[in-house]
Amino acid sequence: MAVQSTSCSGLPHSPITQQDPSIVLRCYKFSADALPFYMAEEACQSFGGHLVSFQEGLENAMVAETAQQQRIGSPFWIGLNKLNGNAWSYTDDSQVSFTNWQDSK
Repeated sequence: MAVQSTSCSGLPHSPITQQDPSIVLRCYKFSADALPFYMAEEACQSFGGHLVSFQEGLENAMVAETAQQQRIGSPFWIGLNKLNGNAWSYTDDSQVSFTNWQDSK
């Protein structure tokens, strides 16, 4: 899972901070813990964040590359879901604007 937060203070173990000025400042913490979706989101909330939500391809590529460098297994949870009906939504209520993700078959 990848925890995303706008504050790094609650994220232990040297979180990754996104410094690209074109992306809203976010902090990321990667975990290899194999949890069900809802438990992964609860774990993220305990750090003051949510499962990651992507707003553009650059951010998606950065998170994917960092997860690979940290040897986090793939696939991993992001905050995108259809838990409330047929429409996609993020757990942090951000707008779904980036949709170039791998289809789960």
